[in-house]
Order: sequence, then C-alpha cells, then structure tokens
Amino acid sequence: MSKSSPVSEKSTSLLAQIKTNLTTAFKDFDLKELSSYNTAELIERMWALGPRNCGTNILLNLSDYEQPNLWYALNRTADVDSSRIGRNTTDVRCNYNSSFVNGFQLTSSAGPLCEEPMQGVCFAVLEWSVHASDDELNTKSFGPFSGQILTTAKEACKQAFQNQPQRLVSPMYSCNIVVDAEVLGE
Repeated sequence: MSKSSPVSEKSTSLLAQIKTNLTTAFKDFDLKELSSYNTAELIERMWALGPRNCGTNILLNLSDYEQPNLWYALNRTADVDSSRIGRNTTDVRCNYNSSFVNGFQLTSSAGPLCEEPMQGVCFAVLEWSVHASDDELNTKSFGPFSGQILTTAKEACKQAFQNQPQRLVSPMYSCNIVVDAEVLGE
C-alpha cells in the first residue's frame, strides 16, 4: 500500500467538500415520487458531470443499472482498479456505459437552444435496458450499436430538456479599452 501524497489528500478533501455541498443542494431536489433514494444515495447514484466531466450538469442513475462509481473515478488515489468499482461485468449495458455518458456529454455541451452549453440541469435516468440478442449487439463497446446508443442518449436528453420550461441566458460582454490621450479626440 502506497502513502498518499499531499495532492491526493487535497483532492480527497475537495471531493468531500463537493459531496457536502451536493447534499445541501439535493435536500431541495424533488423527484416527484419517481424514486425512494435518500440524499446520500442520490449522490452515490450520480453517473456523470457535464460538459467535459466537470460542469454543472448531472446525469443521475435511478435505474437498476450499476454504473461505475463517479466518486472513485474522480479520486484516483485508490489502490484498486477504479473503473471496475460498482460495475456488474455480466450486465451487457456496461459495454455501452461510455456511449450513454458521451450522449449526455454532447447534450450538455451543446443544448437544444442555439447549441449553447447547458447549466444546472439534472437528467434522471429511470430505466435503461437493451433488448437484443448477443448476435445483434456484436457485444463490443465500439461499432454501430454503441453509436446508436450515443445518439439515442443525446436525443433523449434533448427531448427531456425540451419537455420542461426553458430559458436562454442573454450573453453579456464587458471590456475596458485603454488608449493614449492623443487618440481620444472626437
């Protein structure tokens, strides 16, 4: 077992602080009776952050799928293979986990309104299943089926977002221009 470096201790404390802040924010989160998870369980069921794995959007897994644990993936100080934690390798859906998450990432980076990045949106996945034989799937994490899952996840997130009231934030631009006094003239 290796010693933790000061960087890893700092990242661990930052992750703990993020979880505390999320716990506070999720207390007001209303699932409208879609799930019986408590606040701590919801935070553990977080599947991804977006865009670019660090944004203000959340992909929340409320289905029976056991996704890779986001918190272990973010905290790379663990001595175990963090990509396998919380993952049921017999579930065919684990082969397409990255396709599903990338569909969410694409939606959160270019939303349905003017292709702008989304901010502060939580997508709750209530059910995710694959209904096809192994021959049809080609059970590899690449190929046409993974692309279809990516596109379907992206479109499902966009449609879910469009079913709710939306707003477009007006862009603001502020700049200071510094010039010599001789150019001020007229």
